[in-house]
Amino acid sequence: MNPALRLLTIGLAFLLCACSLADTILPDPEPSLSALDDTASQIWKLYPGLKLAGNPEVSAVHRNPSSSLAEWAMCLRNDAADRRQYYTLFFRNRRIADFRLSVISDGCENESYVPLPELKGVEAKQ
Repeated sequence: MNPALRLLTIGLAFLLCACSLADTILPDPEPSLSALDDTASQIWKLYPGLKLAGNPEVSAVHRNPSSSLAEWAMCLRNDAADRRQYYTLFFRNRRIADFRLSVISDGCENESYVPLPELKGVEAKQ
């Protein structure tokens, strides 16, 4: 292999490594309260697809105890106590990046919840 091509390949490899390290070196910023309307909008769009009975309730945003998917998380549940289910919403760059059914290590069953604020033009699932 030609020396210039070899140096270019090594340089690209270092560049890719640096990009992957940025996520581990620089912490993900905490989702801000000013972005609550945006977060609520995302949840209202997501909620009907979960097919949960009742209306959504959310916990406060908190550090993800398992930190496997993201540094920040929020718990979501339905308000139908007899058919209650919990979901964990994961944040990256102050936006919901992923979600899943909650697992014990997420601690969602021990969180405090408030009703998700309704937004104009968005109806709650009944």
